[in-house]
Amino acid sequence: MSHKFSCDPYLVFYLCSTVVVNLLLFKLLVAARGHKLPSSLTVVVVVVVCFASCIVLAGCCAQSSTFISMILNWNVRGLNEGARRDAVQDLVRDTGCTIACLQETKLAVVDQPVIARTLGAKFINHYAALPASQTRGGILLAVSEDHFTLSNVYTSNNTITALITTKADGTEWWISVVYGPQSDADKLLFLQELRALASTIRERWLILGDFNLIYQAADKSNANLNRRLMGSFKATLDDLHLKEIRFNGQRFTWSNGQTTPTMTRIDTLFCTPS
Repeated sequence: MSHKFSCDPYLVFYLCSTVVVNLLLFKLLVAARGHKLPSSLTVVVVVVVCFASCIVLAGCCAQSSTFISMILNWNVRGLNEGARRDAVQDLVRDTGCTIACLQETKLAVVDQPVIARTLGAKFINHYAALPASQTRGGILLAVSEDHFTLSNVYTSNNTITALITTKADGTEWWISVVYGPQSDADKLLFLQELRALASTIRERWLILGDFNLIYQAADKSNANLNRRLMGSFKATLDDLHLKEIRFNGQRFTWSNGQTTPTMTRIDTLFCTPS
């Protein structure tokens, strides 16, 4: 059976294929270039394929036109050092990234020189930043001026939200980048933030980042689970009609680095169905 779809960001997100950059190979690449990075980092590169018109048949697509966008979602563990910024720009260049979503920048001020050093000149005119609190937190969202514009920016305690417009055809969709808090009490407040965002964004919404939360037991390597928080997160996702975009590759995105490590998948992506 075949199904015809008109161009819609839901199709963009659900007809996406995902690639997780191999962490070990990336560390070797960075080391070869003389950069130093923390041992606990995760990099997720999402390949989003947008179809102007499409026929889906048994998971295969025929399209009249295709635009490929690379979304880089990364908890960078700080951008204070020049070498760290250079490492990010290397990855942006090597992957052809057009949308950058960085968490835990640890920067109180983000300006055009910082953007140029971290992402490249094509990102300096369309970016939004949530400042770090002292040396904690911080989010950066930026898009390449070759492909997108960024507008209607809104920030809250743990999120940046903006309207992205595709230059090629004027398609508009919302994006939210999140960096979830650490304490249980703040995590519940964070879920309220997401609900507040959804009250103004009803459709065409991609939300991604480091949630510092899981909603299912499979996303943790052991049985030490906070089922109350898991249930609250799952209820929020259900109430907001957010669907997860699963990625292929490594199962977990964070490790505590111990001899017998605890690992979780707290970096993920969700989208609305319309």
